[in-house]
Amino acid sequence: MRDVLKWIVFGGVFLLPFIPLLVTGNLFFSYITGKGFAFRIIVEIVFAAWVLLVLYDKSYRPRFSWICASFSAFVAVIFFADLFGETPGKSFWSNFERMEGWVTLIQLLLYFIVAGSVVTTEKLWSRFFNTSLAAASLVSLYALSQLVGLVGIAQGGVRIDATLGNAIYMAAYMLFHVFIALFLLVRSERGGIRLLYGALALVFAFLLVLTATRGAIIGLVGGILVASLYGAFASRGNRAARNIALLGVAAVLLASGVFYAVRNTAYIQQHPIWSRIASISLSAGETRFTIWDIALEGAKERPLLGWGQSNFDYVFDAHYRPSLYAQESWFDRVHNIILDWLIAGGILGLAAYLALWFSTLYALLARGRERFSLAERSILLGLLVGYGLHNLFVFDNLISYFFFVTILALVHTRVATVIPRVLAFHIDKTVVTQVVAPAIAVVLCLSLYYVNVPGIAAAGDLIDALTVVDTAARRPGMPADEYNALLMRGLDEFTQAISRNSFAAQEIREQLALTAQRVFLDERATDETQRAYVERAEVELRIQVTEQPKAARMHVFLATLYRAIGEDDKALAELAVTETLTPNKQSVLFDIGSAYLNKKEYGKATEVFQRAFMLAPEYDEARAYSIVAALYAGDDALVAEL
Repeated sequence: MRDVLKWIVFGGVFLLPFIPLLVTGNLFFSYITGKGFAFRIIVEIVFAAWVLLVLYDKSYRPRFSWICASFSAFVAVIFFADLFGETPGKSFWSNFERMEGWVTLIQLLLYFIVAGSVVTTEKLWSRFFNTSLAAASLVSLYALSQLVGLVGIAQGGVRIDATLGNAIYMAAYMLFHVFIALFLLVRSERGGIRLLYGALALVFAFLLVLTATRGAIIGLVGGILVASLYGAFASRGNRAARNIALLGVAAVLLASGVFYAVRNTAYIQQHPIWSRIASISLSAGETRFTIWDIALEGAKERPLLGWGQSNFDYVFDAHYRPSLYAQESWFDRVHNIILDWLIAGGILGLAAYLALWFSTLYALLARGRERFSLAERSILLGLLVGYGLHNLFVFDNLISYFFFVTILALVHTRVATVIPRVLAFHIDKTVVTQVVAPAIAVVLCLSLYYVNVPGIAAAGDLIDALTVVDTAARRPGMPADEYNALLMRGLDEFTQAISRNSFAAQEIREQLALTAQRVFLDERATDETQRAYVERAEVELRIQVTEQPKAARMHVFLATLYRAIGEDDKALAELAVTETLTPNKQSVLFDIGSAYLNKKEYGKATEVFQRAFMLAPEYDEARAYSIVAALYAGDDALVAEL
């Protein structure tokens, strides 16, 4: 039994680095949901097997470190922050687009505990990191295929994203593996292997740059610079190590200086990747700074435990700044890891998160002096600094969380101490086999089902619904009865997706609403088909609005549906609620003004558009709306003024 459990635990842990390769085209958000569910399933199985393993074999029992204690405290604080937050359900479960929430947070902690208890030797960590490098090499091959045009880029454009589906996610993944390759390089004593690790680090760095993710590039440069400076100052008379470190400093400064010198050349400015990198400046971060200021305003309203995870959209809507008119209308992340956790967990949550960082850095730089070589400490410090700098401008995702926690587990295994009571605990093997094992098996089955199955089924149903409708649209010669039957089949898939009672009901309802508008405007759809879609969408959006009455986005979705079917009075009622939730958002005022235009109430339309225009007079679209409304209203003086 013990050997079987060991195979399950180690097999699962060593399988996790391959999750970034997973793309599930049969699930909604194919680059995200499959990875999320795979991680959850593997961790649940591995943790259950590990619990039994430690009852059979004391050598795999958990040990204590302040990293583990602070990580546990952080997860506990966020639990209460989510519980008392704006939308506890969303905070605990997240959605298909993010696949985060407290569920993922607790599973990251479980993974940390297992990895920190079983991957405890240098040999095992080398094998684990080599496994991850093998997976990263496959991701890199896919990215290079995108670079030469053999494979399309998921987000379009020129910023490679490989199997991560997002250039930002790809950049973070490459950032970790640049330093992992360097970490293995400094540990290896074989020249050929060291050359291979160095080549991989260069390839990963090259691909990171091609993502054009400025935060990750700053992180890479800053991380290498800090690693080199630390190595130089901590070498203590080791002249060879000091010279290598100083060479690293010189290389970073030289490369940065050369790029800075040529940043304004025609080639750089006209290149889609290099021009984006060359635009790194404080002025380029103005949008980020505005959003950070919004986050600080929201933090003042709930200072202690924050808003709960996945609830920044409430803060963003309430404190929206008109100067953000050129950005997307709905932000659900602050794009700064410090402020993201301040919003999610308040001062207590942020303090717990910072304690996790402090305990890790202290363990690495103070307690780890005898357990890590100077080169290892330098590389790991550079990795953590690079990752931290990157996260000051973006946000985490499952993959970056996973590798961050992996580094935490590595440091933990080097500094952790035995817990006497845990080591001394004994339970009869017969009891384990006949009572504990069956109980854990039952709990595991329940967890696997309730945590994963409804969500997987709903994600599959949703992609099926969208596929059916798209298939119908691509067949213009299809007989009318077959066409409408196909559309109704799509509606059945939507209905089934909602009936799964998964955590992603909001996303399903949003997609249903968008499809209903599309069907309503479809000349090939019969009145009966159109009515079925619209009625179902209205019912579902009403349910969502009832569940989340303060979510401006859902009121807009319902109003947009009403406007599409010509129910302007109902649309205006929803938009009136929306305006109270986000009074300074021009897009909402545009919807209100357009509804008044449809009703031929030109005076009211002009007044609303003028309000939108005055929020940011430099916004040309708002000016255009005001001119159109003034023309309809016959206000020639206003037209001339505008």
